[in-house]
Amino acid sequence: MSDQLRTANADNDWIIETLKREIPLLTDANIHSPFSELGIDSFDLVSIRSAVESARRMPIRDSEWMAITSPADIILLFAPAAKATEAAQKIMLRRTIAVGMPQMAISGLSEPWLFKEIGDAHWQMITDGIGMPSSQLVDGSGDRLYATFTRIKMESGISLKDVRENDTIVMEGSISRYGGGIFISNISCIIGTNRINFQIISSFSKRGVANSNQNLIKGQPIIPEDSPIHILSEKPSLVEEYRQKRSEQYPDPLFECDYKINPYHDINGVGLLYFAAYPAISDTCELNYIGKGNNWALNSSTKCRDVFYFANSEVDATLQYKVLRVSEVGNEIQIDSLIARKDGGTPMAYLSTRKVINA
Repeated sequence: MSDQLRTANADNDWIIETLKREIPLLTDANIHSPFSELGIDSFDLVSIRSAVESARRMPIRDSEWMAITSPADIILLFAPAAKATEAAQKIMLRRTIAVGMPQMAISGLSEPWLFKEIGDAHWQMITDGIGMPSSQLVDGSGDRLYATFTRIKMESGISLKDVRENDTIVMEGSISRYGGGIFISNISCIIGTNRINFQIISSFSKRGVANSNQNLIKGQPIIPEDSPIHILSEKPSLVEEYRQKRSEQYPDPLFECDYKINPYHDINGVGLLYFAAYPAISDTCELNYIGKGNNWALNSSTKCRDVFYFANSEVDATLQYKVLRVSEVGNEIQIDSLIARKDGGTPMAYLSTRKVINA
């Protein structure tokens, strides 16, 4: 490490500690090396930025971050910065929803509706915390930012078929952030004595190439210093699990089939493949794997689903659905699957789904 870096880091050991946690290959010898030579990709950079911002307890300006090319640049950026105080409180959300036909589907409570509602609640807490409507969210350069879900984990003690017409759902949620680029919420749907729990991770993206959904790059909104969104001091395990899943090597598929995107219900209002469409695409293709002749759609219902989102696609694209693992315990079946672009094979989402097989 150079004398300049030692001086810069004299009172800020947290910088080196944070960087070494985020960059496994980092040593004193390669601290000036470009991130690309250290095995760091675009998502890793978002995670690094969030880790440093959380340790510092305040965001890094986009203009500062864009000038950073190596770990050494980060150390020099913060000298002689010190950590700020802990943020105050969490934003809370509460909604009461009566289950009617719009909320229902063939298997009880509609999973596409539920994902949309949960996503909307998550984004409401973010925009309330930033103090700006979603349509006006921009980065430091003034570029429009889009909502990017990276993981939605749903866990429930009941299946969606157990939710009935005229039931009441009480939705309660809280939101935190890791740095300025990763937002994590916990949302519970309370139905009588039962709960459907969601853990959600999201970030922000912008189009790197105009009108293209395949060249999205990470962005970060301008967060006011008095934002009430709780700041996490450590990276949540949910985020680290996502990072590991992105680098996982997948086994040869047990089954695969094509899926042609339907723009009428798969594409959202800004022209991207809708995050809530991924489970529906999986279910549609799953029918081809199970077989349509046994009333699978009628006799199975989602209980838990964990979706890791990796990429988007063009509106007119054909996707590939792949079944990777299947296991059965009692009347429940676990199916791990992958959705990828057919052109090039880029993984778009990994889904771990547990369904109840109804008698």
